[in-house]
Amino acid sequence: NYTLDASPPSRPSEIVLVEPDTNPGFDSTPTVKVAGVVKGDNVFLYSDKNCLNQIAFMTSTSVSAEFKIKTPLTYGTTIYSANSKDKAGNISECTEKPFSYIYKNRPPIIRSIASLEVEEGMSISNIDIEDEATGKDKDRDGETISYSCFFDKSEDQKVSDAVPCNKIQGLNFNTETGDLSGALSVTTGT
Repeated sequence: NYTLDASPPSRPSEIVLVEPDTNPGFDSTPTVKVAGVVKGDNVFLYSDKNCLNQIAFMTSTSVSAEFKIKTPLTYGTTIYSANSKDKAGNISECTEKPFSYIYKNRPPIIRSIASLEVEEGMSISNIDIEDEATGKDKDRDGETISYSCFFDKSEDQKVSDAVPCNKIQGLNFNTETGDLSGALSVTTGT
């Protein structure tokens, strides 16, 4: 006698981020865990919300399955979903709630910085670099660039007596060439 098993397994309960520990994250190959699966079932991971674009699969060795994303992600949001297949070949429904990971590690590419000089003894503390013609500088993804600057008062080949810059204006970041240049204007603290 044979018993036909036509009952699909329960859908995976959730997908969670294992690494990195923050989302948005700076890891282009994150690790995600698919929970709520049956040990021994095949677990499939997809890069969409409807379980259409399969990117990985594995046989679970417990009630969850961890996937290290192999192909580096591009900047932005990637949506993951999952389903599973039991030993009889029955396929579960897709995860009810897809998981979104936001890869945000796209700093501007600075290829050159114009030669900048600050007079000895100048007291400086925060920085705000803006291009007066177009507003705040943007990186290659159109996001506002935040600058920080420190001035080391000791010429000893190491940062040991640094104070934050005050206000610097007149610089522009060119997202096409990666050049930081312009007419520097420094406002010093008192």
